[in-house]
Amino acid sequence: MISRTTLRGACAAATAVISLTLCTSCSAPPESVDLAPLQALRAECDPDQLEVDFVALDSSNSSDSDAIHQSRLAVLEELARRSVVCEGRIVVVRFTSTAASTDTVIDESFALAGATDNAKLRRAPDEIARVQTLLTDEVDGSASSLPEGGSDVLGMYNLAAQLVGQLKGPAALHVTLLTDGFTNVGIKLDRKTKIDDVDGLVDATDVPDLPGASITVAGLGDVAGKAVRSSAVEALIAYYDGICDKAKAASCVSVTDWR
Repeated sequence: MISRTTLRGACAAATAVISLTLCTSCSAPPESVDLAPLQALRAECDPDQLEVDFVALDSSNSSDSDAIHQSRLAVLEELARRSVVCEGRIVVVRFTSTAASTDTVIDESFALAGATDNAKLRRAPDEIARVQTLLTDEVDGSASSLPEGGSDVLGMYNLAAQLVGQLKGPAALHVTLLTDGFTNVGIKLDRKTKIDDVDGLVDATDVPDLPGASITVAGLGDVAGKAVRSSAVEALIAYYDGICDKAKAASCVSVTDWR
């Protein structure tokens, strides 16, 4: 027979184990976190809208170099940091010749635990490190499942518009396309494209409306192998600026090097 004393002792021991487990899983955030840079980044977040990052990585052969790969990882790490601190959402996809077949790298939303902003920010570094590691692991993975033979940069604007249609409530959309800018789907842009061609190419391009969005196209003219002539890079920059204006975006940045 088991006595009441024995039962009370067993229950007390079980309660202690459970309490210890709960305390371990809900440990306090570290106090040694340097809050100043995180607070500065948090101050840039829109408190009235969900900050949403849509990032598209060009995985076509022309982008196949270690230097390009590393520069894009650095951009992804920066965007992931902002998304975590702003408690937003980040969607990262890879693409090649068709927007109908993309590879989703990550799609995550963030909510930091804590009663105050500072309490939340103390938890941010661990979450940032987790997401950055995930991004590195996923982007380093093979993109061989994607179709070869082209680059559908313009299709990414349509994917961004589809994402907007899925959002509930107000959102601030940040579109980042990491690409050399060359495309052969719908519109042809290559090393021979001239600045005089741009107006006609923009007029011939169908692009969805993305009102209020900020659009950054970075990496223009940066390719693996032989360098692209400056005249072609200028044409690419002018073209993507024109497409951004046509999409009615609030902010347009088209560059070779990330800001």
